[in-house]
Amino acid sequence: RAKGYDQALESSCPYVSSPVAGNDTQTPLAATCGRGDAKVAGVRGVRTYGELIATLEANRPVVLGTELSENCFRTKTGLITLADAMKAAKATGMHAAGHAYLAVGYVKLPGAMQRAEGGSCIVVANSWSEGWGRGGYACVTEQWLAKHWMTYEDGTPTEFVAPEGIEFER
Repeated sequence: RAKGYDQALESSCPYVSSPVAGNDTQTPLAATCGRGDAKVAGVRGVRTYGELIATLEANRPVVLGTELSENCFRTKTGLITLADAMKAAKATGMHAAGHAYLAVGYVKLPGAMQRAEGGSCIVVANSWSEGWGRGGYACVTEQWLAKHWMTYEDGTPTEFVAPEGIEFER
């Protein structure tokens, strides 16, 4: 493999759906997961909700890292709202304190929801297979994201990451 090509394609590293007791992240991964087919040429930090929307409007995905609420684990509708998060017990487990997933788009919320949940929700893809959310996707509302956006010790919001370019091995 060429130097720096360290990202496997999904076809080389499929999701392992059979649970292994005490092994939430399903490691070690299959040997084919180490096969590099692509590399990220560069990244740009995304610091605000406005920057997140602008990046998605430019048809670029954004890697999000947030705390999770209990309603994230059991969503059947695929809509993750702050209102539902406030009704549920505090999330526990290894992913509650922080989890990464991919923002791939956004949709405007209906007028009735906008007062409580913000103007839009971010469409996200997760690595938890098609059984999570709606076929592996969910939509997290603006207010849910504001509440669960991780911060540094001084309270400054962490940056999300947007790839600047992806190169594939030829």
